[in-house]
Amino acid sequence: RQFAIEGGVLVLLALGLAVLVTPALTALIVRVLPPEITVGQDVAPDVRAFGFAAGLSAVGLLLLTLLPVDLIRRSSPLGLLRGGLAGDVRLQATRFRTVMFVGQLAIATALVYLTGLALHSFVKVSEARLGFDPAGIVAIRMPRPAGPVLSPPSQRQASMAAHRELVAETLASVRALPGVVHVSGSYSWPLQREGLGTSPLVSESDPASHRLMGRFAMILPGYPGVLGVPLVAGAEPLPEELAPTPTGLRLGLANQTLARYLEPYGPPIGQVVLRRGQRSRIVGVIPDVILDRADRPVEPTLFTYLPPTQASGVVVLARLEGGRSAEQVGIPAVLDRIWGAQAPRPFTLDDTVRLATADFRARTMLLGLISVLCVPLTIIGVAGALRYTTTQRTREIAIELAIGAEPRDMARRVVRQALTAAAIALVVGLAAGMGIARFMSGTLFGVGVVDPSTIVVSAVLVLSVAWFAALLPARRAGRISPAQALREQ
Repeated sequence: RQFAIEGGVLVLLALGLAVLVTPALTALIVRVLPPEITVGQDVAPDVRAFGFAAGLSAVGLLLLTLLPVDLIRRSSPLGLLRGGLAGDVRLQATRFRTVMFVGQLAIATALVYLTGLALHSFVKVSEARLGFDPAGIVAIRMPRPAGPVLSPPSQRQASMAAHRELVAETLASVRALPGVVHVSGSYSWPLQREGLGTSPLVSESDPASHRLMGRFAMILPGYPGVLGVPLVAGAEPLPEELAPTPTGLRLGLANQTLARYLEPYGPPIGQVVLRRGQRSRIVGVIPDVILDRADRPVEPTLFTYLPPTQASGVVVLARLEGGRSAEQVGIPAVLDRIWGAQAPRPFTLDDTVRLATADFRARTMLLGLISVLCVPLTIIGVAGALRYTTTQRTREIAIELAIGAEPRDMARRVVRQALTAAAIALVVGLAAGMGIARFMSGTLFGVGVVDPSTIVVSAVLVLSVAWFAALLPARRAGRISPAQALREQ
């Protein structure tokens, strides 16, 4: 009962402190996380989550109450009074503290390792080659055609024709603005979060008609120019060449990955690629461009040209000169004049790039914040365990000092014990971290589950924490006065 009451008071004090600290800590987390992750979310202290944490604290209190009681229950009162069994109880308690010490450091090691993997992965994503320069590109998502979906066919056709005219007017008006270098469009834009999906692509030059799963995108003339990438081979078609032939043949571009797949069947330029019944003749090869996610390899991609007169619901892309913004060149005013109340708001591809990497940034920052909170707790726990162990061994240390041992030898022994336990915890924690990393390997980019650089950094950090935590107990062990310690004992 005494152990339970003491532990219960400590837990209640800790929970009270947590109630006071949690709102400020939650606000810090929201401030640290990317706004793309927390926008529209009600991130606030939650009673259920706090109850879960309190339940875990109760389980910890139960364990820390029962284990010492079990050690005492298995000891004889007469033996304890005589001192015969005191050493056994002390030995078991020391072993228990050592296990707790190693476990705490192992958990900290696993967290540090996972944080390092997330940070390394985020760096890899940030350095990934997109295949184009997003700086200066403004995207405008055209509104959908007006009118009810179940309207008569003639009314729907008239609505679609009017909508195409507005899109064509938007393209022409934006292209005429001073400061606009290139204008094009597509039904998708680079690094959009929803992705494009895959489709079977078949080259008509392949006698076996092998099916290749790849990406597909409809584009308007000038697409390579607005992305700032020159064609690797071939040339863009003229506007008058974009009208589909009576057989439905269109013109298109192949990225370099698709071109490599087409090479066994002849030069990629001129080959006809079939995709779900639609035939596209390759007239040029474009460099590999990331279209959906930066953490995935580039896939074979077919870009099929869409005549501007048939564009409806596309995303207009405009490249601006000299770092100018959409407002500075007058794009919003043009959209308001053409679309009125339906006028869309332009956004930059730089924002899209930040949004595409928001998951990686959030994961890295959250794990980093947990690690930052975990390291001080680990230092406190390790220092407390070592200090208590040193206090329990005061008589033994005093005797060794009395018969000629050097104080610095005692201090080194405490540090050596801490580093030995830390080495064991390091092996256990790294193994646990690698095991957990296997389950989150799908969220990593360019980093394996076993990452040597992260292992080295984690090892240096954990051993440094153990060494720093052992300094104060080690200094105390070296300053013990033999005479005073023996009198007190």
